[in-house]
Amino acid sequence: MDPSHKHCPNCRLTNPPSAERCDCGYDFTTGRPEGSFLSSSILSKASTASIIVLLLGYVASTIVLRVGVSAFKNFLTVGLLVICGITLVAWLLYQFARHRRTVVMYVIAALDQTIRTLQPVLPVSTYLAFKRAGISIQVCEWRGERVFNQLVSLTEKSSEVRHLREVKAEECLKRFIQHTSGVQSYLTLATFVKTACRDNKPYEARFWAAVVRPDRLLVRQTVGQDFDEWVTIGNSTWESLALMLVGPGARETPSEFRAPVNNRMLIGRFFELPRLAPPARASICRFRHRRFSHLVWNDLDPDVTRRLLVWNELPMDEVSARMHVWLWSDDTLAKVQITLFQNASTFEFNQLFVLYNHPIEIHAPQSPV
Repeated sequence: MDPSHKHCPNCRLTNPPSAERCDCGYDFTTGRPEGSFLSSSILSKASTASIIVLLLGYVASTIVLRVGVSAFKNFLTVGLLVICGITLVAWLLYQFARHRRTVVMYVIAALDQTIRTLQPVLPVSTYLAFKRAGISIQVCEWRGERVFNQLVSLTEKSSEVRHLREVKAEECLKRFIQHTSGVQSYLTLATFVKTACRDNKPYEARFWAAVVRPDRLLVRQTVGQDFDEWVTIGNSTWESLALMLVGPGARETPSEFRAPVNNRMLIGRFFELPRLAPPARASICRFRHRRFSHLVWNDLDPDVTRRLLVWNELPMDEVSARMHVWLWSDDTLAKVQITLFQNASTFEFNQLFVLYNHPIEIHAPQSPV
């Protein structure tokens, strides 16, 4: 056996020399279990397969039960079959309870697709009722959440560099502009976290948005314990709190009040990436069975950093910034990570982009659809 291979003390599995973490989750760097890199889609498929097996087992046990009662009249056999059937039903209910949200959302997603397909033959009142129920945005949020949960853990350390071919950063950025400029809609999630600070006062802000270009946004902002939600269409904004207190008749407010956060949700500000200094490094990497183009800038200009963050109130004195950009396999933007170092404080900004050109619909609260 090759002594250069890494042997997991947790599950006794032999790993290649380049492995940083075993399939069981044991991290060879830290020396303790940290969580598996296995794709959540694989685990979800395994859970689905187990549910199917249990269901088939229950059906088979029911058939055997009927045959046993009619053919053998054996009370002991019938009792054992009943116990097995009850056990299988209990396991089936347990699996459903664990994954009920996923099952329900699959049903809603199928309903959403069915309604869209049957739209030409459906009564107008039925279709408008479906739109008012907001099922489309629920399906969109659910699908986006699944991808967001994967991209959150995408980092330089967690991705595996693949030397498949030479990556030309200029051509990669040119394709990014070409493929992204025509995007009609997308979901984005931005987080700003103070990871290390001198005053030991933690700070975390989270911004989620569904965007329909050029000027329709549904935004949710969480800063500490404060939560806000609003819809912006053109120059008008409707606050969820006002709608909750007043109802659909609540008056809109000028969008300038929410402009800084809204601008932070727009993907267009990253179109200036090709005008920056060339990245220090460009490569192809794989993460959770997906391929990404990875670009790294080691030292960003403070003015450029402020424009990319859309955070004018952030002090830029004695600040150094490092930026990572990951592009999907079709060269659309997947993730931007900007790390700021200021004296003894460290800030990290992450923004994720998913579900390009998904049929997202954002309407004014007064609108019937």
